[in-house]
Amino acid sequence: MYQVCGSSCQRTCREISMDLPCQEECAEGCNCQIGRVLREDNLCVPVSQCPCYHDGRAYEPETVIKPTNCNQW
Repeated sequence: MYQVCGSSCQRTCREISMDLPCQEECAEGCNCQIGRVLREDNLCVPVSQCPCYHDGRAYEPETVIKPTNCNQW
């Protein structure tokens, strides 16, 4: 939703996974509703619907990643 004085710290799923700090300020623009974050497909979703990121790839929730070499973990 468009806001004249919205959050400058609009979080995306990727930013949450990297836990980047942000200094909150008033900023004009579009923001997701409280409790939702922006996915890469430009949809506002609950954090539980965010993909996980591993080695630069996005994996949908509930995806199981099996290592090809156990010594890599």
